[in-house]
Amino acid sequence: MKNRNQFRFLDLPIVVTRNVVSTKDPLDIFWLNLLEGRIKESVEWVKLRFPNVERIHINGPNVPQKDVQYVLDNITPTNKFRKTAESNENLLWRIEGTFEQIRIGSGSWITVDHAMNFSFPYVVVMGTTITNQELNLILKNWIDMKCHLKTKQLEINLMDGENFLDTVLENIPYEIGQPIVPLNPKHTVEAGYYIKRIDGLTDSIYIRDGPKGYFLISFFNEE
Repeated sequence: MKNRNQFRFLDLPIVVTRNVVSTKDPLDIFWLNLLEGRIKESVEWVKLRFPNVERIHINGPNVPQKDVQYVLDNITPTNKFRKTAESNENLLWRIEGTFEQIRIGSGSWITVDHAMNFSFPYVVVMGTTITNQELNLILKNWIDMKCHLKTKQLEINLMDGENFLDTVLENIPYEIGQPIVPLNPKHTVEAGYYIKRIDGLTDSIYIRDGPKGYFLISFFNEE
């Protein structure tokens, strides 16, 4: 294979992956390709060769959630866990670890209790069915210091972006903040809303539009 030293993300069949990786220095990023019926073999192979894995990205159509759970139970990334794989199942996962970021692209299985218990610094969950009223509950629990004490940024899809003030910020005192410039010029970001926690820390909340609707971006625990 040509230019094999340029491979940084691996999304290859396991045989080809082994040939490539065996000639390289240890990777700090591993793109795990889930193969039906061979997930245990693949995970054990990774564990033997890479004691420290910085990032895991699971991708693919209709990936069994038991395979995802097996990965989570056996490999803990030091920095980031990302799942964009789709699944027809809506089973709850056990997600433990001290990594910095978690990104879930298909989050129909995520409940409001699940979302409140994510304690990672950077959390992105898309495709959830969490309602505006449940987002209101999450923010109220943050105000009372009951959740997201370590979270710096939360991004989550909005089921209803039109009635944000009347639902997500219902009965929550807020101030109008300064607008921010989105990185993608095709997106728009509405002016921010500032809410305060009982200890005085601030949460800056913005609404962003995207290809699949509106998203809430929350910057927690700002002084």
